[in-house]
Amino acid sequence: MLDGADKVVLAGPPAFRSPASPVVTNGSAIAAREKGPGPVIHAQRPGWRIQTYLAVLVAVFTATAMGAALFVLWASESDARSSARAQAAFAADQAARDLNTGTAALQESVSAIAGTPGLDDLAADPSRCPLTYGGSDVFASGHYDIIGSGGAVLCSSRLLGGAAPGYQSAPWLSSALAGPILITPVNDSATGATSLLAASPTPSHRTFVAAFVDLAPIGTRLGASFGGPLSLEFLVVGNDNKTVVARSRNPGQWVGAKLTDSQFSTLTRETEHPDVDGTDRIYGHSAVPIAHWTVYAGAATTEVVASARLLFQKDLLIILVGFVVVSIAAFFVYRHTAPPLLELTAALRAIALRPDALPVNVRGPAEVTAIANEFNRLIAYVDMEMDERLEAETTVRHQAKRLRDLLKRQTNAAENERSRIAVEIHDDTVQVLAAASMRIERLKTSAVGDAQKRLIADVEEAIKTSAQRLRNLLFDLRPPALDDMHGLQTAIEESVAHLQTDTGIQFQVQRRVDRQIAIESKLALFRITQEALANVRKHSQARNVLVEIADTKDGVQITVSDDGIGFPTGVAPLPLPGHLGMAAMEERAIAAGGWWRADSRQAQGTKVAFWVPG
Repeated sequence: MLDGADKVVLAGPPAFRSPASPVVTNGSAIAAREKGPGPVIHAQRPGWRIQTYLAVLVAVFTATAMGAALFVLWASESDARSSARAQAAFAADQAARDLNTGTAALQESVSAIAGTPGLDDLAADPSRCPLTYGGSDVFASGHYDIIGSGGAVLCSSRLLGGAAPGYQSAPWLSSALAGPILITPVNDSATGATSLLAASPTPSHRTFVAAFVDLAPIGTRLGASFGGPLSLEFLVVGNDNKTVVARSRNPGQWVGAKLTDSQFSTLTRETEHPDVDGTDRIYGHSAVPIAHWTVYAGAATTEVVASARLLFQKDLLIILVGFVVVSIAAFFVYRHTAPPLLELTAALRAIALRPDALPVNVRGPAEVTAIANEFNRLIAYVDMEMDERLEAETTVRHQAKRLRDLLKRQTNAAENERSRIAVEIHDDTVQVLAAASMRIERLKTSAVGDAQKRLIADVEEAIKTSAQRLRNLLFDLRPPALDDMHGLQTAIEESVAHLQTDTGIQFQVQRRVDRQIAIESKLALFRITQEALANVRKHSQARNVLVEIADTKDGVQITVSDDGIGFPTGVAPLPLPGHLGMAAMEERAIAAGGWWRADSRQAQGTKVAFWVPG
């Protein structure tokens, strides 16, 4: 169906959805039937939207490709750094384990040699020296010595007999005679090398066994064993965290040196910082518990980033190739689809502007021709729907007008009948009652006895009551005040006064009307107000009621509000006998050309509002 000037929904019978000959209907005529403007046709250059969309697509893809490239660069560097940290930590842990195992084995070897019986006798016969050095892989360079209490070398694994320089002035001599020691770094006076010293005294404490391990080759061996593809640098720091025990690069320069003058000494345990030479590295570290050393394994940051950027260049090449492929594909699609679409656009514009336009006939991809054919069928179906809709609307308007006219005639007939009955009651019945009342007055003067007087008084009271009820009925049938210019307010106030006297409900009337209202509008407003007040009286159980009469634009609005029990939304009270209820109020307001509505909540009162043109 057609819903508005710009919305078309295809929901017709199958006959209009199957292939058929193209049929074109004037789009301007359809818009005119809707009594509104048709689609706005802009006079831009043909194809500018397609070219714009294509340019936007290329721009979005370019931005996406650039974003992807930057993300790949960031992710590659981040992954490379994370991988380098993990490899450095693993290598540092393996190197620390190797050093810890070698140190423990060195101490055990020294203690075992020191426990060998007869070592104290080597001073008398050095030719019986049994020592040979066989350290672990990491401690492969070193020697064993048996040293006397004075510091003289009694036996050494590095000599094939002969005398050797002693350690008479060594500061650790007394400590070695007292018990096992492990000191690093020390200067080996026999070789001149910076060494690790492990010593243990013999049971007599007159001699001790000392193992001197050359520290310079340790770092080189660690690098060869655990450096891996990143060529990790290894730095072993002593227990004071200030002295270099071993380094895989330039060991002769750094073994035994202090870190106080290097950039490394000022840093914390962060994973990425300069090494002793100032080169940025990504470090992992691990402790050597027995020796109280710390092993640092570091990968050069520039090499790590370089490998990540190499990966980035490969990914960027793939992205560029993909960009070129997509651009070529987009250009091909544009050249293949844009001309038919532009032709279809021109044909649709012609249909919108010219009543005698030919059916849409476009050659191109099957999808475009299918759109053209569907549009032709849609136009035919919309035209048919429009005809049916306009015919239905015309029928509904005629029926609605007939119903309003019928309701108006019924209302007028009812009001005329009310007026006729009121006149007849006033001119006949009321006059008869008045005459009867005058005769009763004359009978009262001639009454004899109390019984007659009481009977006459009862008849007089009955006549007065009947006359009052007839006057109330006359008021309900047609209040005389309605014929005055401001009679609507007066008639409502009189009706409210009767109800307040009968029910005890407190009524208040607010009036703000100065206009002169037509008698038909007065009657409609008064009857609807009567019905609303009757509902208040019979159903509301209210204590206070407010009636507001207000002059609004081109009419009068009346609102009746009470503080009664109300009723749930959608559940109106049943009409009383002789009353038509809320439906009648609404129909009367609509018939008069106005509106009516009610708002109520249970236990919160009810508000009835209605408006009738003046």
